[in-house]
Amino acid sequence: MKVLQAAYRGVKAGNPDATVIGLGGSGPSDPWLFECLKLGGGRHCDAISFHGYGATIWSTVGGPERLIAVVRRIRQALRAAGTPDVQIWDTECGPSVMANFRKFRLLGGEATPLDAARMFPKSVAAARAAGLARVLYYSGHEKTHAGDGGAGMFLADLNHTVRAGVVPLAVATSLLEGRCYVRRVPHAKAPNLVDLQFTGRGGTVRMLWAAEGSLAAPLPADTRQIVSMWGRPIKPTGRQIRVDQNPVYVLLP
Repeated sequence: MKVLQAAYRGVKAGNPDATVIGLGGSGPSDPWLFECLKLGGGRHCDAISFHGYGATIWSTVGGPERLIAVVRRIRQALRAAGTPDVQIWDTECGPSVMANFRKFRLLGGEATPLDAARMFPKSVAAARAAGLARVLYYSGHEKTHAGDGGAGMFLADLNHTVRAGVVPLAVATSLLEGRCYVRRVPHAKAPNLVDLQFTGRGGTVRMLWAAEGSLAAPLPADTRQIVSMWGRPIKPTGRQIRVDQNPVYVLLP
């Protein structure tokens, strides 16, 4: 704690406007993190961080509930320590993506490029629902050349070629930015349907996908537009739309 306090004071002395992110390097449930918060670690940083791994990526495929619970527990610890307003960041998460590239000990990952691409919007939505101030993804595309060994923190290659995961990530961010999470809309007859409601910027966005398989999702009567995870418009069939693991966005007034 003395090291954290000294680092915070030193940084602020050099640049009062600097943002100090502390306590990173641990998982969101590590006892060390909560011990630091209990001792007042939140007083010596502008934001506290953890490494979310599965909590911020793959758990969100079924909805935001697990990440919401993770962040709530940290927020409760901050509140109990008298530092309720400190931001919470996830400074390390992201999928390792399969590839055919095997040189220089760069092994393939566990996800296909499409799996990673369809996961990113769900992670963005869950992070917003949970109240994370910022998420840093350290990977998100297949390794294609030796240069990727030093570029694992980026979603594009060193030659600036955009990869599949970037597009759904950008679409989700642009549609949800400035909008607050309201609720997960219940669907008793379709328990595998994930339906998240966000409101703000003069309108509402419903984000839909199937946790598994595919199903027909009902559309609100006042639907203005439907957008795919790639940012393309979708035409519905009557008052419903077919959804699978690829999230879609229903824009409402």
